Amino acid sequence: MKLFAYLGALALACVVVILLAVSAEAQTAAADEGLLTIFRPLLTELAILVVLGLAGWLGRFIVARLKLDIEAHHRDTFQTALTNAAGIYLATGDMRRAVTYLAGAAADALKAFRLDDTALPEKVEAKAGVLQAAGKFIDAVKP
Repeated sequence: MKLFAYLGALALACVVVILLAVSAEAQTAAADEGLLTIFRPLLTELAILVVLGLAGWLGRFIVARLKLDIEAHHRDTFQTALTNAAGIYLATGDMRRAVTYLAGAAADALKAFRLDDTALPEKVEAKAGVLQAAGKFIDAVKP
């Protein structure tokens, strides 16, 4: 928030300096010139600054939004592949097959999260434990 306060103070100082310069120019201007003619360069520069500021803000907003969407997509892809890999592990007991499936199904997500093949067996076992616990809970609450 302090950054915005500093930028606002700087913008106000710039406007004051520009107004002083325009005032000095207005005093030397001919009497028949209109007020709009005097302020036209100032208004043009302010309009350019506003448009550039909005363009910069919009660019940052779009990049931030796309980054969040990409991270959410990678997370969902990884969780789905991890659940499927845990299902393979529970059905076959073959951890290598489950890890191979996970590495192939969520390759982009693994790169994005910087996970290597050594961390995957632990994640598959943990997810398999969650699936087993959920299955036991469902069996316990069935009427």
